[in-house]
Amino acid sequence: MIIRFLKHRKPRPPRRHRQRAFMSVTQLEMRLAPATFVGANDVTYYEAAGQLVDVHISLPVFTSSNVNNLFTFKTGSTGLQQLQELDLTKLGYPSPASGASLTITVTPPSGSKAVPVEVGFINATGIALGAVTVPGDLGGIDAGDGMATLGLASLSVQTMGAYGTTTQPPGGSLESDILGSLGTLTVSGNIDGAFINVSGGAGSIGTVSVGGSLVGGTANYSGEISASGDVGGVTVVGSLTGGAGVGSGAIFAGGNLGTVSIGGNVVGEGGTSSGSITAGGNLAGVTVTGSLTGGAGDYSGEIGSALFTTGNVGPVQIGGNVVGAGGDYSGTLYAGGNLASVTVVGSVDGGAGGPSGAIFAIGNITGQVQIGKGVQGGTGEYFSGSISADGTLANVTVGGALAGGAGDYSGDIVANDDVGQVTVGGGVAGAAGEFSGGIGSFYGNVAGVTVGSATLVSSVVGGLGDYSGGIFADSGVLGPVKITGNLQGGYVSGGQSVTGSGFLFGEQITSVSITGSVIAGTGAGTMTDSATIRATWNIGAITVGGLVGNSKNPVVISARGQEPGTLPANSTTDIAITQITVVKSSVVGSGNVSFTNILAGYSPSGVAVNGSAQIGPVSVGGNWTASNLVAGASAGPDGQFGTADDAPVKSDYPDAISEIGATIVTTSGTLSGIVIGGTVSGNVNNSAVHYGFVAQEVASLKVGTTTIMLTPGPNNDHLVKVNSTGTVTVNEV
Repeated sequence: MIIRFLKHRKPRPPRRHRQRAFMSVTQLEMRLAPATFVGANDVTYYEAAGQLVDVHISLPVFTSSNVNNLFTFKTGSTGLQQLQELDLTKLGYPSPASGASLTITVTPPSGSKAVPVEVGFINATGIALGAVTVPGDLGGIDAGDGMATLGLASLSVQTMGAYGTTTQPPGGSLESDILGSLGTLTVSGNIDGAFINVSGGAGSIGTVSVGGSLVGGTANYSGEISASGDVGGVTVVGSLTGGAGVGSGAIFAGGNLGTVSIGGNVVGEGGTSSGSITAGGNLAGVTVTGSLTGGAGDYSGEIGSALFTTGNVGPVQIGGNVVGAGGDYSGTLYAGGNLASVTVVGSVDGGAGGPSGAIFAIGNITGQVQIGKGVQGGTGEYFSGSISADGTLANVTVGGALAGGAGDYSGDIVANDDVGQVTVGGGVAGAAGEFSGGIGSFYGNVAGVTVGSATLVSSVVGGLGDYSGGIFADSGVLGPVKITGNLQGGYVSGGQSVTGSGFLFGEQITSVSITGSVIAGTGAGTMTDSATIRATWNIGAITVGGLVGNSKNPVVISARGQEPGTLPANSTTDIAITQITVVKSSVVGSGNVSFTNILAGYSPSGVAVNGSAQIGPVSVGGNWTASNLVAGASAGPDGQFGTADDAPVKSDYPDAISEIGATIVTTSGTLSGIVIGGTVSGNVNNSAVHYGFVAQEVASLKVGTTTIMLTPGPNNDHLVKVNSTGTVTVNEV
C-alpha cells in the first residue's frame, strides 16, 4: 500500500540555478565620486558616521586611473559614501585579481564605535578569489571561473541582504553566484532574502555558519544557500524561515549534506520548497531546537534527501513539534533511502496536504523513533500525521495518543516490511480516514505493540473509516499485543457502513493481553468486523477483561490453526487458539462474555475451513451470554450453532480432531477444559436463537459450581443442555 502510494506521489519541481543578469547602468542612474587611491592594494573612503573604510586586496591591482572605474558609490549630501559595487571584471582578462583575497576594514572616528559597513555587490565573475571579508552587510557577490577548484576560498560577513537592493546600483540583485566551490561561508547575523548559489566545477561548500537566521521572502530562492555538489555542514543559530518564493528560506545540496543545526524553528510558507533542508545525496543529520512547521506550499517545511534518489538521512532531532499544513509534503521528515533515528520532543500533527506532518522513508527507518507527545492525523489525502517506511521500521515510542484523521492512512505507524516494538502511551483512535489510527505491517512482522502503561489506561478505538483503529501484520507475525484499556469498535450512525473498526489481525498472533474489554461497535449503521481478533493461522494466549458484543455486532475471535506443513503430517494437535482467559475484577461488568463468536478453524473472512483446529483451556470469570465457542465445525443450513445440523469440516491435519479445552502445559501447570464462573444463557430477547460449544470433542465444561456431564472421547455428546431452556448446548459433531 505504501509502495503504491509513493509510486504515484507528486514529484518536486526541478530546482533551477540561475545566473545573475547584469544590468547595464548609465552614468545618469548613479552618483559617482572619486575614491581615495592609497596604493596598489588599498582604496579608502568615508562612510556613514564619518568612519574610514579601507578596501584591501592582496594583489597589486589598483591604480589611480582604474579606481573610479572599479568602484561605484552613492554619495550623500555630506560627501559620505556607500559602496554600491566593486566590479573586478573591469580589470580585464586574464584577470590580475585571480586568486586575490579581499578584506574590508572600518576605522571609526576617535571615541566612536564602528558601525557595519554597507556593500552592495562585489562582481568577480570569472575570477577565482581567496578570502573575502566584509564587516557589515553584503548584498551579493559573484566569483569563480568554474574551472578552478575554489571559486571563492571563504566569505565572511556580518549580514547578507539586510537592506535589499537599496545599497546597489539600479537593477541590482541579491543573488550570489559562485562558479566553483566555496570554502566556507560565515555570516555573523542574518541572511535576509539573499541567495547564495554555488555551482560549476565541484560546486561544493565546505561549511556554513550563520549567527542569526536564514530568512526567505517573496522572490524565488531568496534566503537560500544552494550547492550543486556537497555541503560539509551548516549551523544556523536562529531560525530557517521560508517565504512566498519557490525555494525561499532553504538549504540545499545537490550532493551530500553534512550535519545541519538550526537553533530556532524551521518554518515553511507559501512557496514550494520554502523553509526546507534537502540533499540530493545523503544528509548526515539534522538538529532543530524549535519546531518544524509546513506551509501552504508543497514541500514547505521539509527535511530530507530527495525522494527519487537513494540518499540516506542520519539522526534527526526536533526540539518542538512537527506540523503539517496545506501543502503536499509540508512539515515532513523523509529519506529517499534509509532514515536513522528520529526524536521529536513535542507532537507530530498532520495537515491538509498529503502527506503532511509525516515521518517516512522510501527505504528503511533503521533507528528508534521517539515522539514525546502525540501523533495526530489530518485531512491530507494520504499519510498525514504518520510514521511510515517502504521497507522496515524500527522501534517506535509515542508518549501521547496516536489518532487518525479524515485522510486515509492518517495517524498511522506502518511499514511494508518488518516493524519493531511499538509503544503508544495515550491510546490509539481511528477516524473517518481508511486505515486511520493504525499500527502494523503490510508484508512483514510486527515485534509487538503496547498501548498504555501500568499507570495509564489507554484504549484502541475504531472510527468511521474502513479498517480504522487497527493493529495488524497482514502477511506476518503480530507479536505480543498489550492494551491497558479496551479494544473497541466505533459508532456508526444510520446510513453509514464500515468494515473493520477497532481490530487486531495477523497471519499469526503471538499473544493478546487486554486489561479492559473487547467491545463491539454500536449505532444504527452497518458494521463488519467491529472489535475483532483474527489470525490467518494461529493465536497464542488471549487474556481480556471482557468480551462485549451486541445482537447486531458480535465480537469475533477467530483463527484457522497451525499453518499446513509446519507440523508433522500425522500430528494429532492443531492448536488454533492456545488459551482464552476472561478475567473478573472489581470493574463492573468485567469477566463476562456476551454476543461473542470464538471460532477455531475459520479463515479471516469467516469461512469454516479446518476441521482439525483446537482451542486450549478457556476460563471465564463471569457470565456467558448469547455466545458461541466453536472448533472445526460449521453452523449448518440453519446458520446457528448448538443445533442438530452442526457439521464438521475438512481437516488440515487428518489425524487431529477438533477440540475445545485441549490440554496445554503452562508455567502454572497443566490446564484443560472450559470453566465459566458465572451463568450461561442465550439471548433473553430472542429465545429462537441457539448457541453452542461445538467441536468433535469438548474436553470438559464447568458452569458455576456445576459440572456438565460429558462422555469422554469425541462425537459422544450431542445437544447436551447447558442452560435450562436448552438454547445453549454442547454438540460434538
